Amino acid sequence: MTQKLKSEQAVIGSIIMEPDCIDLVKKYIPNGSYFINSNFGKVLDTVYKMNDEGQAIDLTTVFDTIPEIADMLSEIMDAMVTTAHVEEYAKMVRDSYARRTLRGVLTSINPLDTKKYNTPLDVITEIEKGIGDIGQIIQNAEEMSTLDLVNVCLDDIEKDMEQGINRNILPTGFVDLDRLLIGIELTENVILAARPSMGKTSLAQCIALNVAKNGEKVLFFSLEMSKEKLMNRLFSIEGRVDSEKVRTRKFEGDSYSKVINAASLISNLELTIIDNAFNLSEIRSIVARHAASSNIGLVVIDYLQLLRESGRRFQNRQVELGYYANEIARMAKTYDTRTITLSQLSRAVENRDNKRPRLSDLYESGAIEAAADIVLFLYRDEYYNPDTEDKGIAEVGAAKTRDGAIGSCRLAWIGDYYLFGNLAREA
Repeated sequence: MTQKLKSEQAVIGSIIMEPDCIDLVKKYIPNGSYFINSNFGKVLDTVYKMNDEGQAIDLTTVFDTIPEIADMLSEIMDAMVTTAHVEEYAKMVRDSYARRTLRGVLTSINPLDTKKYNTPLDVITEIEKGIGDIGQIIQNAEEMSTLDLVNVCLDDIEKDMEQGINRNILPTGFVDLDRLLIGIELTENVILAARPSMGKTSLAQCIALNVAKNGEKVLFFSLEMSKEKLMNRLFSIEGRVDSEKVRTRKFEGDSYSKVINAASLISNLELTIIDNAFNLSEIRSIVARHAASSNIGLVVIDYLQLLRESGRRFQNRQVELGYYANEIARMAKTYDTRTITLSQLSRAVENRDNKRPRLSDLYESGAIEAAADIVLFLYRDEYYNPDTEDKGIAEVGAAKTRDGAIGSCRLAWIGDYYLFGNLAREA
């Protein structure tokens, strides 16, 4: 018998001899498909089911449940000496399963199949997705002891105290918004939602630009606008140049030199705009590649309702959007970054006198709200009320925050530049 099968046999013997170790084993082996020997897998699934149903587990009860493999069980139990090393055996079974799965991924992909993979990037994406899923098999079972976790967190606090900042908190560049949120913390998933034409893409661009100017790497995924159009908007934002002049190429005075200066500054930032990734697998693959070379400060996805996932069926649209929202939140944790995902609001807003958004206005709201650490709403009163006193002012409402405060702040809005800025304060 090979060492792999011996470890599988030892796991089965251990959980029958000492059922208290089932939870430990389950951490590494969630089901019988991890086993090479299908009979061992059948025993494991049977014992898990018996344990979940509160049945007594010993050699006799397992015999009675699956009598057709009684001889095999007898041989296993006769060979058992101790359950002391069951965790090591479970790890060996898990690692063997991960290796077999990886082999399956690599052998199932033919890079020369141009019908299935239109471009080499499609091949790389498929491989990285498979590798990422297998990596998750390993990571899910690894745990940090309380002592190790305490030491890591204390080290982080001491380093931050020396520098006078919390390195895990990323400022948005807007004073009042940062005061409200205390910045965006590492691994947080932010939903930024608004009705069309409120400027949510512009606000996301302004935050991305501020973050990049602070020395962080930013990935901006646009599922709606082209990267060229977004870059022209950035020229307007950074150069304070009327967007119409940029679009028509009819520059006056020093406006073109402002564009050149803005372009010079932006070209030196680690701000990457990607406009050809339309499903979550492609986005995850690109994030994984960037994370492998250096830390990513922020990932922006514009916007949630345009995401698609090929080869996956969903019960309904709400379930589908919930899946995307949860996977984006998981991506932030997996790659140790932060995410801002833009989202549409339902038309229910338009039917109220007070059109300031609420959590219930989130398009297919429940799962999106649950996946978010922070939910921000963007509202400009002048869009609905041309005679308002709040012309050129935008409200950003924090409707949900896990660690910060619920409330709102106000930003300046200069539509000609697609620019949001800090609002001047009265003396």
